[in-house]
Amino acid sequence: METYACNPSPLLPKFIGYLMTKNLVTISRRSTLTIFFALALLTALPVHAASSQAPDAKDAVNFVSTLAHKALGVLKETSENDLSARKTVFRDILTEGFDLKAIGRLVLGRHWRAAGAEQRTEYLHLFSEYVLKTYSSMLGGYTDEKFEIGKARPTGKADMLVESRIVRSNGPPVVVNWRVRIIGDKYRVIDISVEGVSMVLTKRSEFSSVIKNKGFDALLTALQPRT
Repeated sequence: METYACNPSPLLPKFIGYLMTKNLVTISRRSTLTIFFALALLTALPVHAASSQAPDAKDAVNFVSTLAHKALGVLKETSENDLSARKTVFRDILTEGFDLKAIGRLVLGRHWRAAGAEQRTEYLHLFSEYVLKTYSSMLGGYTDEKFEIGKARPTGKADMLVESRIVRSNGPPVVVNWRVRIIGDKYRVIDISVEGVSMVLTKRSEFSSVIKNKGFDALLTALQPRT
């Protein structure tokens, strides 16, 4: 397994768990500053059709490690106190590298088909802004922990699962896997799982619960404070 000194915060595993389990109301009422070194690896899924070409294992690993290095570069080149600079660079990475509107569509699942045209447009805008502003804001100090890239293996018909882990000095490693797909002629991460828990499926469950209990417009209202 290839090792990179990405230096995530010792709070990272707890923070990831926090993001994946807290509901809309709870998150909107809290402000947490910590580091998410893999921010640039946030999930994405294309709106347009995926390529029928399966990703090459080596290329998939290189893709993930390159994105990780970009994120690490932001942390090394900017002061942990200069959150504005970090937010700007991370926002550029996310905007350039990922289809945030598409991941919003994936998270919405079957509710996407039931939503009206105006609801879809507003939701995609709100979701994209939520991801950009929320995740790019959650930055802070970091220590000497390491990010290790492992192997890639086929999963599904056209995807590769890139294995990685966060090696901590004060606890067991945290397993983080990235699902990679070729979209058009580019590689994209379409899901991330932490200790076997899919972030896409977690958010889908959360959003679906809001829609079922209060309706689609309630989800739009819940997302608005985040922007």
